[in-house]
Amino acid sequence: MHYRLALDLGSTSIGWAMIRLDSQGTPCAVTRAGVRIFSDGRAAPFGGIITRFCSH
Repeated sequence: MHYRLALDLGSTSIGWAMIRLDSQGTPCAVTRAGVRIFSDGRAAPFGGIITRFCSH
């Protein structure tokens, strides 16, 4: 089975998804995804880095 890693680089975050590909190389499922949000240099309401992770 083949996979593709998708990245979304923002100014204060990094998002990612691991996508499963079928035998023809077409995306068929999102296996896992997540995001890491960084402080932007201003006072954060929760005091720092916020990390979120999701999987199905």
